Amino acid sequence: MQLARKIRVARGVPLAALLAVSALLAWPVRPAANPLDEVTFYTEQFPPLNFRQDGRLRGIAVDIAEAVLKKAGSNQRRGDFRLVQWSKGYGRAMARPDTVLFSTARVPEREDDFIFVAPFAPARLVLFVRERISPKPSNVRELIRSGIEVAVLRDDVGQQVLQRRGVPRAQLVTTGSKASAIELLRRERADAWAYSANAGAYALQQHGLRDAYAITLTLKSGANYFAFNPETDPAAIRAFRNAFYALKREGRIAEIRNQYVR
Repeated sequence: MQLARKIRVARGVPLAALLAVSALLAWPVRPAANPLDEVTFYTEQFPPLNFRQDGRLRGIAVDIAEAVLKKAGSNQRRGDFRLVQWSKGYGRAMARPDTVLFSTARVPEREDDFIFVAPFAPARLVLFVRERISPKPSNVRELIRSGIEVAVLRDDVGQQVLQRRGVPRAQLVTTGSKASAIELLRRERADAWAYSANAGAYALQQHGLRDAYAITLTLKSGANYFAFNPETDPAAIRAFRNAFYALKREGRIAEIRNQYVR
């Protein structure tokens, strides 16, 4: 009797294990999450590349980002992107893994802070100078000698390039947003602005200041990128890069650009 009971118990153990395995096998298997679904996208008001209009995010970079995410099989769409001031987005993308900031110009000061992926549009940093200033600086050395105070956005490429090229900090009027920079120019607390040629001209036009400022020199030419935090999942970065270049080969990237810039 005791021997028979031991046999039943021994036989019961593998049976229970088999039942557990069968239950697991019968459970519906969910597909692995797309690594890009875990990435937070930060952007700013920077037309024509990225901007909010009538409550919806639009622009060359926004359309490209959404097309890339679709191509890569991600569930994220433009409604998931976070529109913030540049300095806030820059700080978060630098500090938090699995984040990306766009549109971001590539300069030496940023190489250690980001992984730059998918150059999608030209970037031209220029100096807008008040028309009545004479003589106008034609190079950085003349700018320094003139003592003209230049409005720059905190952590923006304009600030970084001018500091690297020797412009004293005291000559730079640093602010946190484009709107604040425009206000500095309007109130004549700065006589120049280091900013993107296209976005700067657009902003000045919107605020009735375009005729009051002239582009006197180009500070840097390059490209705009999607800048990923270095601790972002490599699989997410790889998926984004591969999808971008697949769309580029198909002509979709050029098609998106042509919708905004002829």
